[in-house]
Amino acid sequence: MLLTGRLSTDTHPWLAEHTVFGQVLLPGTALVEMAVRAGDETGFGRVDELTLEAPLVLPERGGVVVQVAVDAPDDSGRRPVAVYSSPATDEVTDAVWTRHASGLLAPAGPRPSYEFTSWPPQHAHSVDLDGFYERLAEGDLAYGPVFQGLRAAWRLGEDLYAEVELPETARVDADRFGLHPALLDAALHAIGLRSTTAGGTAVPFAWAGVELYASGADRLRIRISPEGGDRVSLAVADHDGRPVAAVGALTLREISAEQLAAHSGAHGLRDSLFRITLEPFEPPTAPRPAVIADFGAAPTGGAPDALLLRAGDGADAEAVRAATHHVLGALQEWAADEELRAATLVVLTRRAVAADGEAPENLAGAAVWGLVRSAQSEHPGRIRLVDADDAADVAELLPSVLASDESQVVLRGADARVPRLTRTTPPAESAPGTAESDPAAESARAPARRPPRPAARC
Repeated sequence: MLLTGRLSTDTHPWLAEHTVFGQVLLPGTALVEMAVRAGDETGFGRVDELTLEAPLVLPERGGVVVQVAVDAPDDSGRRPVAVYSSPATDEVTDAVWTRHASGLLAPAGPRPSYEFTSWPPQHAHSVDLDGFYERLAEGDLAYGPVFQGLRAAWRLGEDLYAEVELPETARVDADRFGLHPALLDAALHAIGLRSTTAGGTAVPFAWAGVELYASGADRLRIRISPEGGDRVSLAVADHDGRPVAAVGALTLREISAEQLAAHSGAHGLRDSLFRITLEPFEPPTAPRPAVIADFGAAPTGGAPDALLLRAGDGADAEAVRAATHHVLGALQEWAADEELRAATLVVLTRRAVAADGEAPENLAGAAVWGLVRSAQSEHPGRIRLVDADDAADVAELLPSVLASDESQVVLRGADARVPRLTRTTPPAESAPGTAESDPAAESARAPARRPPRPAARC
């Protein structure tokens, strides 16, 4: 079975209030909500395991397509589940998919016996929450009003008890979810109170034994109990103390800015509609032989049509410095001299541009390209950039290049290429539930829906 949807800060504005290191991060509780929904659709009401493998960073513009794939039961009778995302485009089949979470669904267990009708628990000691969310923000966890739901907390032995609620503006959405991700996320904030000070940048990593007994809650009572090591369990009830959900074990892990940057950078590249590629180009035939002179050489006749400036080679810092200083000086001399400026300036580099998947071996030349592109914006049509390999016959090809209107040309052997803005088409990977599944078998699986959960009493 495959469940699909779209997420963005436009469709779900409250997601923009969950930021980590300045990035909008989909809370792990939302991934759990998706897995629970998949369990409802397949009649497997317990998320036995769910491990978060990669953060889902939402882009500033646009959104992501989400797919939750549920496989057939394995030998243990449990069903594998995985959550994927891809940038939201019109070409979903060509998209690159990232797996963010995977785990196992199992049949639901018996209803728990706990109740929190006596609240707060007797003999529990109140925990001071003054400045709690300010301290979290200092640790690069910035929560907006929808996520700042922790209202009170108490300590009793090794257990923590907490009370969380959605703000009035968000309660209208509570019945759209099994358990609103922002509400469950607020319940997890109390885990930070187990230490003497709240802080750190820890996010949910591994869930086990997650079951939802009632839906639509907008206020919760929670008990958090240590389960050994860095794991805790959660017992969740509604405002009347009746069971809503249980988490057998939850492990949190610290996340770094570098980890988020790696994933946001990848999404940022795929989020771009276009990119620069080198496309084949057939230079026009020159109407007459062009007179090309080396830059700085003594004139030997009439005024040349073009001045050829050869940039230096090299791959170390000193070579880069020497090449850019040499070209910068020549550019300044050309721009300041009216006679020189009458000729087109052609800056020639060797293997400074990546083509055919090759890496640029001439880093000095690559730096020159960056420098000269800036100069081209100041002198449009008067400066050309040409990059050639050892097999290119520059003397033969250059007149045709000058006859064109191209400001940047790459020569590889007898072929010419020019940069063009093209639509991004990432290499296709197997979309979840498509390439490796039998469509007939998929359509034959009727969803075994479990009976609707009773609404939480709030």
